[in-house]
Amino acid sequence: MQRPRRRVLPSTAVAALVTATLVVAGCGGKSSEGKPGRAARDANPKVDATLEDEPSAEDGAPTRPQATLQEKVDPAVVADALGPCDLLTPTIVAEVLEVSTDSLRQAPAGGCAYTVTSPDQEISASLRQLAIGGDGNPAGRFAMTTRSITKKDAEEISKRMAEKAAARAGKAGVEPPTSLPEVPEVKFEDVEGVGDAARLNTTTGDLHVLTANIIFVVNAFKGDRAPRPASAAEARQARAKHIAKTIGQRRDTAIKLAKAVIAHIPEVTAALAAAAPAPIPAASSGPAGGEGAGSTGAAVDAG
Repeated sequence: MQRPRRRVLPSTAVAALVTATLVVAGCGGKSSEGKPGRAARDANPKVDATLEDEPSAEDGAPTRPQATLQEKVDPAVVADALGPCDLLTPTIVAEVLEVSTDSLRQAPAGGCAYTVTSPDQEISASLRQLAIGGDGNPAGRFAMTTRSITKKDAEEISKRMAEKAAARAGKAGVEPPTSLPEVPEVKFEDVEGVGDAARLNTTTGDLHVLTANIIFVVNAFKGDRAPRPASAAEARQARAKHIAKTIGQRRDTAIKLAKAVIAHIPEVTAALAAAAPAPIPAASSGPAGGEGAGSTGAAVDAG
C-alpha cells in the first residue's frame, strides 16, 4: 500500500475541546498551526510546549515523567518535518487492528486517520495533536491538556464564552449570539506503562501520551458498530453510549497502538535527521590588515 498523499482535513471539533481544556487550566501557553510532515504531509496542528509553570498533580496529572525514548527529539531538526502520518504508518495500523494494509482507507479527520469498510464492525485508528516540546515544558503542557472538566467547570467555561461573545458583539454594534456551543464534561484517568505518562479521555476514548519531549493523541477501536439511531437528533447520544459501553476495548486497543508508535519514533526521527540539510558555515573574517579586516558580520561564501 502506498503512503497516503497530502490531505488537509478539518479539526474544528478537536480544536474546540482543546480550547476548553486550556481555559480550565488557566495557563497562557502559546499555540500555533503546525507545518505538514515531510513524509506524510498531513494536516498537523502543533503546540509550542514552552511553559513557565511546573506541572500540577491536580486530577492525577503526572509531575515527574521519566524518559522512555533513548533521547529527546531535537525540534530544530524534525519539528517542522515530522507529521502524524510519519508516526502512524499503514503497517502499524494494520498490525494493531489485525487487518491488511490494502483494506485501509484514509479517513476524513484531522491529523492522520484510517478506517476499514465493514458492514458490521467499526474499525478505525488515528493519531493527532502531535507536539514537540523542545526546550520548553512538555510535562507541563501534558498536565494542562489532560485535566478533567467537571460539570461546574463546563458551566464556568460556558459563562466566560457568553461574556466574551457579548463583549465582541457590543464592540461590533451587533446583537450577541443567542446560543453558544455546549462545553462537555470530560473525565481523564491515568494509564500505566505507556510512555512517560498517559491519560485516557473516557468520554471519547482518546489516549493522550507523553514520551520524552513528544506529545500525541491516539484513538483506536475494532468492534461491533453502534446501533443505528432512530433519528439524527439521537446520533450523538447513541455514540456516547456506545463509547461508554466499549471503553475498555477502546482503551486496550489505544494502548497497543500508542506503544507501537513509540517504538517507531526513533526510526522515523533518525531518518528525518539524516535527511536534514547541513547548516551553512559562516565565513570567518580575514587576517588583520587583509581583506575583510574589521568586519563584524558573518559572511557567507557565495562560491
